[in-house]
Amino acid sequence: MLTMPSVTTKSGEAAHAIVRQGEKVAGHILAVIGGVALMLIGLGMGVTMVLLPFGIVVGLVGVLLFVWGIVGHLEKRGNGTSTS
Repeated sequence: MLTMPSVTTKSGEAAHAIVRQGEKVAGHILAVIGGVALMLIGLGMGVTMVLLPFGIVVGLVGVLLFVWGIVGHLEKRGNGTSTS
């Protein structure tokens, strides 16, 4: 059986946690869409010889943004201790 996190806290704190999680998901979705758009723009710029250097840079930025959107949520989770 799936276990749900306890929502026995105050309703304001639970709502804040839901909004915070939604912001993270929305940010990653926008990063993926923006990365694909930048890759397509870079490809279009790379077709012309004049804009080829700029197209390579824009395309690589798009790839980095896309990859961050896909795997950016993967973070090392510790045992609850803070280093700071």
